[in-house]
Amino acid sequence: TLTGIATYYGTTVEAILAENPGVAPGFLQVGQVLKIPVEPPTPQATVTIDPDAPTPTPPDFIVHVVESGETLAAIAERYDVSISLIRAANDLIPGEDTLFPNQSLVIPMGTPIPTATPTVDPGATPTPIPLYPAPALLYPRDGAVFEGPDESIVLQWTSVALLADDEWYSLQLFSPNGGTISETVRTRATSWRVPDDLMDSDGDGQTAWEVVVVRESQDHRGAPLYNEAGVVSLVRTFTWLAASSSAALRLYGLR
Repeated sequence: TLTGIATYYGTTVEAILAENPGVAPGFLQVGQVLKIPVEPPTPQATVTIDPDAPTPTPPDFIVHVVESGETLAAIAERYDVSISLIRAANDLIPGEDTLFPNQSLVIPMGTPIPTATPTVDPGATPTPIPLYPAPALLYPRDGAVFEGPDESIVLQWTSVALLADDEWYSLQLFSPNGGTISETVRTRATSWRVPDDLMDSDGDGQTAWEVVVVRESQDHRGAPLYNEAGVVSLVRTFTWLAASSSAALRLYGLR
């Protein structure tokens, strides 16, 4: 029937009759030729590419599922990514690169954005680091006298703070008359034992001492420098007497 033919070709009975004048709708014959109107195909939309349009950004990473027998080196070569980047993205420890089938790996694909370098103003004045207070000298008392070769002299002072890794207590021993420094000691302890070789074997062993916090730096050749980072303590003196000098003083009633 015309209705069946129209349905089969996706058209209408009226359209077929318009193309075939004289055809009676109810009297079709076997072998009769009919013109069937066909709708022209709908033209496809043309995609216009804008040459100024930004290039699509590739994904930052993809997920790779490990297959049996794959190695980290092979995966890195496949995606043109360094092994270290894959390790960093997946918290893998160097030397422990064993992979397992069906293991998921994050593969970084984007180029890392360089970290901006902070601009340093050469004319800016650096913020000064606060100075430490002066250590208080504890022992021995000022003017103390030590007698004989068996005396042990341990200098002690108070702590001013928890010192940084580049900070030290600087202990200086010097002559109270001429001011010549005979010994400089840097330590993080708050005490120091005077070695025997610094004691005057002739019996006149008067020595002055003071303590200050210093901070370590370097000169242009890399040699260490120590600059004062606090207030210098008060000066104390002590005297060490050899056995002969001590006996002579007692003999003449000077002690």
